[in-house]
Amino acid sequence: MLGAILEVEPTQLDARLEKLAVAAVEEYTELFLGRKVFTRGSDIREYRLYLLIQQVFVDTLPSETQISAMFQTTTSQSRALLRAVASKYQYDLAAVHEATLKGAVDRFVAPQPGRGETDGHFEEQSEYVVEAINALIGQLDGTLTRLIRSQGAASSYVVKPATRKRLREHFQLALP
Repeated sequence: MLGAILEVEPTQLDARLEKLAVAAVEEYTELFLGRKVFTRGSDIREYRLYLLIQQVFVDTLPSETQISAMFQTTTSQSRALLRAVASKYQYDLAAVHEATLKGAVDRFVAPQPGRGETDGHFEEQSEYVVEAINALIGQLDGTLTRLIRSQGAASSYVVKPATRKRLREHFQLALP
């Protein structure tokens, strides 16, 4: 059951637990040294998620589903927690945030005109990532079309060609 929660195979469980232990030891060390003494439960949860991002997820932000599995929270609570951590620790997590968005943009699927497609698409479980990409689109060029949820789909989004092109340029990704 623990392997399922942490999304690892049974053979990978020990390695994942070692990374979690590093995060836990860092949390206690900072507490004992008086550098991270929190009085609010939400601050403790935010700091724990921050440490998990640093030690366990490393180059990517976890999805709301992953956070829910670890913290026993609803999806909306997990999204709020992720937003809070991304804001509070924005400078410390800048590289992780950038890598997460770049990885997401790299998964955009180009339209296939031979199949009659005029727009590309994108599959993403994390609404936080979609929101962050849409915010970036607004910063880059306010005339570009934001990601739009595909009609009737839970986690599929329409990507207009100009938006895809500009985001790939921003992240210095080749246009396939």
